Amino acid sequence: MKISKSAEIYTWRQLARRVGIPVSDADTTGFEQLDLPVHYGLPDDADPSRPNLTICRANDDDWDELLTLHKQDLIWNPPNEIFPLGTNLPFQNLIPALFWGRNIDKKTTTFAEQLPNGSIVFYADILAASLFMLSRWEETVAQTKDRHSRFPAASSVAYKLGFLTIPIVDQYALILREWLKLAVPGWAPRRNVPEINLTHDVDHIYQYASPISLARALTLTLASKQPLKNVRREFKSLRTQLFDPQLGEKYLAIYELANRSKEQGLKSRFYFMAAKASLKQQGYNPAGSLVQKAFRFLQQQGHEIGFHPGYTTFENPGVLSQEKECLENALGEKVLGGRQHFLRFRVPYTWRHWEQVRLKYDSTLGYADHEGFRCGTCHPYKPFDLEQDREIDLLEIPLIVMDTTLIEYRKMTITEGRKSILELARKCVEVEGKFTLLWHNVTLVGKYIDWGNMYIEILPKLKKLVTQGTID
Repeated sequence: MKISKSAEIYTWRQLARRVGIPVSDADTTGFEQLDLPVHYGLPDDADPSRPNLTICRANDDDWDELLTLHKQDLIWNPPNEIFPLGTNLPFQNLIPALFWGRNIDKKTTTFAEQLPNGSIVFYADILAASLFMLSRWEETVAQTKDRHSRFPAASSVAYKLGFLTIPIVDQYALILREWLKLAVPGWAPRRNVPEINLTHDVDHIYQYASPISLARALTLTLASKQPLKNVRREFKSLRTQLFDPQLGEKYLAIYELANRSKEQGLKSRFYFMAAKASLKQQGYNPAGSLVQKAFRFLQQQGHEIGFHPGYTTFENPGVLSQEKECLENALGEKVLGGRQHFLRFRVPYTWRHWEQVRLKYDSTLGYADHEGFRCGTCHPYKPFDLEQDREIDLLEIPLIVMDTTLIEYRKMTITEGRKSILELARKCVEVEGKFTLLWHNVTLVGKYIDWGNMYIEILPKLKKLVTQGTID
């Protein structure tokens, strides 16, 4: 993959923001503020008359080779060997180098160093690696899709090489920050403030979307270990839906999620649908009285109401626009962003479609089948469209973990799920990023009630993590 000048400058700016340089529109790379020239290429081609920052450029075909790289051939570096001597290490995990500069012997060359003239040289090409992850280029050339036409985690380079649970782009930036302190004495980087971002896709308002969904529920119930007890429960739920829908457990779970967030001084984002009922979605009318009541409650508490486009909006910007307009009419105001149903996403087209309908942000990019850092980052960022050679005017807020990933795809126990959530949140705090968690309203009640109790139990821990940097 040949990196264009526009893509190069874009990636310098992404690194600068994570380093702690407040990049403005007037900057080119962002590093102008440090009065430090940057060079992407061979160190010998940089201006020797003054200190500079050089990142050695990898070969263009290294991107293709990375797709088939064997796990044992990836170089992993202990943090104490790639940070400047005496650095207070911000994280302890080994750091992989995805790319190395041209003609660099990766087995004998150090990750980075300071030259006698004060220049900083990165022999590992952290610029190409960052662009590789942020642009999601590998998804544009991949042939593997799952039954929902999604690019699966198991097909990703990060999963196959073992760094999916590492925010690699953000860690590269923190390494770069420490080397910059040597080149620019007295410089104090602006630290980013870590955040907890609680999000809730409201797929269900009612217990049953249709007679078919009721029949399916009864069929599963009859095959359960306690069929009589469970059939009674289903008929009780049906009676509630018919005569007292405001008391339905899935509906009340929306209020419970909101209240639990408020208790911790946190704001949640609730993503509502405006899609018609089908086998892949319950469908409900956002102008209906129940949803309107929920809208008013959430707005009064200060939570955000966003957009959850239906299953058929995938690769269909016309339907996307129609559903967005329907939700906004029911809400009485514009929505800023949201997340695709089933996490259906195709790079770069879904980004373009969201930009086209004038949404401000998307928070779809996490994997359904595995938790972790699909984009290599937990920092919100505007993606780069490699095909059109431009930055897309849409903020991507990467999804780090989803409840159903842990429960349905990964088959974790509650103890394992709790550990995974807190560990990923800790890694986000380490790199001063945003930990985005998706917890559905239905995963608070019914057969998921024990998982819902775990979610409620960890909220104070997550709050303490971002405010004090610790869980214990």
